[in-house]
Amino acid sequence: MLSYGAPSLDPHSSGTRDQLHVPREAPSDSRGVASATSIPPGWVQLSWAGVVNIPGPRTIDVVVDGTYFHYRHYEECISYLRREYPVRSITAWENLKKRSVKDLHRSFGVLINLMADRHPGLNGSAERSKTPVSYSPSNLLDFIYRGTLAVTLMAADFSDVAYTLIGRSEEDPSGLRFYSALFLYRITLIWAAEYLMRSQLSLFTPMPWSDKSKEELSMAESAQLIPELETSHTRPLAGDVLCEEDHPMVSQFALYFGFPLDVPWYDARHDGYPFCSTLSCYAAVRRVSTDQSFLDDAALWMSAMTFGLLEAVTRSRISESYLLAPGPSKDGLVISGARILRFLVHWFCSLVYRRSNHCDLEHGREVAQLLQRTLNALDEEENNVSSIFYRAGFDEDEVKDMVCAVALIVVPLCRIANFIWGEHLPEMRRLTDRRGSSAAVYLSCSNMMRRAGWCPTIASIPSLGALMDLPSISNFCRLSPHIRGAVDEHKDCTPDACTFYTFSPAAVYSPRHVHPSCHCGDVRPPLPEIEYLLSQDKIPIVVWDGAKLLVRSSSDCQYVSISHVWADRMGSTAEKGLPACIVARIAGLVECLLPESRAFWMDSLCVPSAGDLRRHAINQMAQTYRAASKVLVIDETIRTECSTLKPWWENLFRIAMSGWVRRIWTLQEGILARELYFEFFDGPVRVEEELVLREQKRVLENSGLWNSGQISKLMTLQTFAVIVPMLNLRQRYQRPDTVLQMPLNEIIQSLRFRSTSHAEDELIAISCLLPHIDLNALLSIRGPEAAQKRMKAFLLNLGDIPKTFAVISLPRLTLPGFTWAPRSLADIERVQQDTSGEVALCTKEGLLAEYTILKLNQPFLVADLPVKKKTESTGTVAIAQAVYAPLKMGYNIMLDLEVLPSPDDAVFDGLLLMQETLVVEQVFGGAVVWGVGLGPEDGDLEGTPQRLTYVAPCIVQRMDLPPCNAEDYATLEEASTRLVLLT
Repeated sequence: MLSYGAPSLDPHSSGTRDQLHVPREAPSDSRGVASATSIPPGWVQLSWAGVVNIPGPRTIDVVVDGTYFHYRHYEECISYLRREYPVRSITAWENLKKRSVKDLHRSFGVLINLMADRHPGLNGSAERSKTPVSYSPSNLLDFIYRGTLAVTLMAADFSDVAYTLIGRSEEDPSGLRFYSALFLYRITLIWAAEYLMRSQLSLFTPMPWSDKSKEELSMAESAQLIPELETSHTRPLAGDVLCEEDHPMVSQFALYFGFPLDVPWYDARHDGYPFCSTLSCYAAVRRVSTDQSFLDDAALWMSAMTFGLLEAVTRSRISESYLLAPGPSKDGLVISGARILRFLVHWFCSLVYRRSNHCDLEHGREVAQLLQRTLNALDEEENNVSSIFYRAGFDEDEVKDMVCAVALIVVPLCRIANFIWGEHLPEMRRLTDRRGSSAAVYLSCSNMMRRAGWCPTIASIPSLGALMDLPSISNFCRLSPHIRGAVDEHKDCTPDACTFYTFSPAAVYSPRHVHPSCHCGDVRPPLPEIEYLLSQDKIPIVVWDGAKLLVRSSSDCQYVSISHVWADRMGSTAEKGLPACIVARIAGLVECLLPESRAFWMDSLCVPSAGDLRRHAINQMAQTYRAASKVLVIDETIRTECSTLKPWWENLFRIAMSGWVRRIWTLQEGILARELYFEFFDGPVRVEEELVLREQKRVLENSGLWNSGQISKLMTLQTFAVIVPMLNLRQRYQRPDTVLQMPLNEIIQSLRFRSTSHAEDELIAISCLLPHIDLNALLSIRGPEAAQKRMKAFLLNLGDIPKTFAVISLPRLTLPGFTWAPRSLADIERVQQDTSGEVALCTKEGLLAEYTILKLNQPFLVADLPVKKKTESTGTVAIAQAVYAPLKMGYNIMLDLEVLPSPDDAVFDGLLLMQETLVVEQVFGGAVVWGVGLGPEDGDLEGTPQRLTYVAPCIVQRMDLPPCNAEDYATLEEASTRLVLLT
């Protein structure tokens, strides 16, 4: 039977059997202490005397075999400290404390591993002194352990040792005491963290000390499961275990299940060991070296969570040569994500061919347990105090990258398992619902994309999380960004806003020629003809005859509407026109779509620059796109990066992250189009038509695995709609012969991550999606406060609006009676649905609705509140603290000062909430108001609203409150639901 942890079983150990011998006992006196005269040649006496203060007459001494590997590691540590800190000073002491474990000599980690493995029963510094331990007078590990125990008992006083040793350097000419103390001090810190991790925090890691590993290894030993004997579960797949690179299933598999990233390989040997059906067994049979450092443990963890997991899940033997490939560094290797994908495709196809219900369910249950344990281990790895990689000295970002890389292997496995067994095993569906390490995946992929040059807005975690699931992210982050001009063109962009697509009114703008060397002149349509058609309430369109632009009426022939973004330098007005090269290029594209008429509409040629006619042209813009036979999207990223010869998942990702889907104006243009075309590298393409026909048919014909009903589970229009939400919107709302009516909350969701250069254009650009909005009235509002006044008119026009508008944290209007109103709909991350179905009524006096109100027993002046400075996740917030009397709970009321119009004179005396009472949740949204203490007017007549002044949205967070200090806080009185008018 295999004895886990036996040194002699390591087939790849660099040490010889002589080096692995058990140390001899040194001659000693009756007290077990070796005398100087009895120390044999080659042995060394060590003592902590003068390094740690032991109460009473006791000393901590040891006589060790100088040839034994324990002592060799100790000597390596001392030599390292002498080299790194040649000057004995307190600075050396302080610098060593800050030094990462990764930067220390590997022997520190080796000694800690040996100590922890020797005393596995010890479980934390607080209990060490209570644990009966048998110490050997010739064991270096016991000597070090007893020294750490003495340091722990001395606590803060140990820092005085450094000053004492430095001040008495003449008594220590060789520096042995100083460097011994330095060693003991640093190893004690590592030792404390090690026992905290092993005893309390390691529950699921594949390393042998975790609770799950101990349980599985104990069961394996009691059942006498010997890994050397292969079972029927360990047979290799027939033939090569990797499918061909151009296998038709590969791209579809990657899109639906996920595309693993390349995983760093730290040279933990995988080949040459028996097959293991659990992660615990995999790690145990390989962790048998007496020279195991923290970095070696990290390498073993990575091997277990990749090769070990894949072998156990697929019941296959996988050679290192199958998956390892050259990495970005000259001599380094990676576990190739592309090869993992090909392996999974081959295994999946083989499994489907030879599936049987009995074996399938047995296999499925084992896979579910393996994947559940792996997901838990990933969650542990995200925690710095339980992370194997953080323990080995990797920084936080590096650890998250490791978790991300492994998670993007586990995610496809979970989705494959659910696809195969989910119908019969509910636990499979639970695996795909787990979020766990997804936070690390999004963060790591976001950082990876930003380093590659993606715009921070596109690469932001909210953007990626809103548009993509983990399989989509795994594909998208493999793409390189499209660079228009300069590599740093997005240097001024932030996660909240892309400045590259935004032009200030003072910015100098001019159209760009098709080729930099071109200097052709501008062409303009006959302006009087444009103006005449607009005055007749007709839509002007143009035709390029090769020399000039001819103007026609849209009623005369079919036409193409051009949808573009001004950042591509094709913006202009009818008076100025465009360079002839641009017009000729557009005309060529139009001719491909409508060879008979060759007519098109484009704002840069058909909309005048000012006056009533411009407003009229904008007013009929929705009808312009709705009446067009086809709408052609011209976007530089899509044109350059998309091609019918490329995988469709890549084309769709490029569209999803293009400038076109990031602009507010293009929302209506895409939804209203009868037929929507995108200009690809090889010409205009109707994406909705193409994406369903090509890859599905090819997979169905070549794979031979599913019928058409089964393959629809892998590849449907809804799959792509997740990547490009516009396709989903068109599927539901594109009805040429009916009036478009989108719910407000869906419009708000669609506006997320979109922007416009002029704030006053936002509502104009979406008004056609809500047909009862008076666009003419909005267009008539002009001037410095046009954006705010248009929002007020828009909300009044709507009437019924979501009650949640009052509690969402975002910038507000400053208009009297409307300080509760959002300044922009695009700033709203989401609108929570009111489960009661109730809405608020927007009136000229303010917002009328029922809310839950809590009165404060004392008002707060915002300027007097303590301030918490801005972080990556929150803005600068002012914090008020109060106790809710009925629940006897304390709460932080946090106000974002960046969305508060006048924080210096703002005062509030009440809290407004959506829910019926103050809930026990940790965090929820609300708003602070003024006027609660004044009471409702007119004697609280039934149906009479209480007028409250809206101050600001807030976040309410529970806080730990000592009962004895409750009287030190303001009090929130019992909640009551009432009709209020927010002004």
